[in-house]
Amino acid sequence: MPELNRNRPVTNSSPTCYSSWDEYAQAVRTWLCSYREWQVYNEGIRTVLLQLSLKERNFPALSSGISASAPILQNHDQQTAFPIRTPCVIPPFRRRIVAELIDYFCCLIWLILFMIILHELNFINVSHIEKIFTVESDIQSLVDLTQELVPYEIMKRLSFSFFEASYLAFSGCFDNVQFGCTPGKFVMKIRVIPCESISPGAAENIAVVERYEDNITFPRALLRSLLKNICLGFLFPLSLTTYFLPHNRALYDIVSKTVVVEF
Repeated sequence: MPELNRNRPVTNSSPTCYSSWDEYAQAVRTWLCSYREWQVYNEGIRTVLLQLSLKERNFPALSSGISASAPILQNHDQQTAFPIRTPCVIPPFRRRIVAELIDYFCCLIWLILFMIILHELNFINVSHIEKIFTVESDIQSLVDLTQELVPYEIMKRLSFSFFEASYLAFSGCFDNVQFGCTPGKFVMKIRVIPCESISPGAAENIAVVERYEDNITFPRALLRSLLKNICLGFLFPLSLTTYFLPHNRALYDIVSKTVVVEF
């Protein structure tokens, strides 16, 4: 007849004896079930604490009396202690192209208005541009004009990067708008989120994204926008090959550790 804890000292209760091996096996199964339930309970508690920590970091005024200085939720580097693993839907490539075109035309309209204002205030002179449309124009004048337009092109790319990064980081401040959205991405129902690692999901367009932050920060958004505008501005059309990567990620998505998903 099997006996548990036979060689251990008896403290509060006598050793448990079983009349058969079946009874002993049933007791072990019961103990294993209790152990697994306790593991699930601990995992649930950890998930709840993680969600509360994310809520307090993003909305400190709505944190329902939970203090950020509490030891269990204390977070100096603005990152969660445990990674968030969520299944996300990867949008098709054509939706990203349409979103980029919408963003480009929106920025282009603002840039044209800005250049008109600078011209009216005599900060820039565009009279020499009219010469290229006359019979007096030659190759040298075109080369000179191209060299003069390089600073404006750089300024345009930097402006586009700043505006795009601002939208990605702070778009959630507007009503009914998700974080990580530009005007084009909001129209196409896609957004940019942080991505420390990514793995295939249950379906072809599903991916499991692991991240430590719920929303993209401004420095990461600015890095992503700068890399994207440099690729599109100075490496075109070679930059188009950087889009054909797994999960429809571009090269600048991998460098900045981001991914575009549906919402």
